[in-house]
Amino acid sequence: AATNSITARGSDGVRLSAMMAVVALTIGLGAIAVLAPRHGVLGVAVGYLVGATVKAVLPLGYVWRHDQQSWSGLTLRTLGGVLGPPSVAFLGDTEPLTAAFLAFFFAVSWTLVSSCDLRKHPHGGPQT
Repeated sequence: AATNSITARGSDGVRLSAMMAVVALTIGLGAIAVLAPRHGVLGVAVGYLVGATVKAVLPLGYVWRHDQQSWSGLTLRTLGGVLGPPSVAFLGDTEPLTAAFLAFFFAVSWTLVSSCDLRKHPHGGPQT
């Protein structure tokens, strides 16, 4: 959506979007060049992840700032949702019952934290 917003602004937006893609590609390839010799395929995967992350963050950051969006709360909740489950996975081997409890706890917590977003009407008003 952020990239579409930028490119819909005309030829300057298309140029800006292309420059962001080139920057992301350059950073990703740089990360691969640094990581691959030492870590092999995992280094390539992490380098790709770095490039893809930069490609996602640059347009979001630009649109967030340029259009003065109020996305702070939503961004923090989304980061919590994206980083929470992998963080639990790094705790090590867990028993199936413990893993099920953690998944249930995460689902309930995520629903409670995101309830304000779930209740919003697409046009900003209350649902009827």
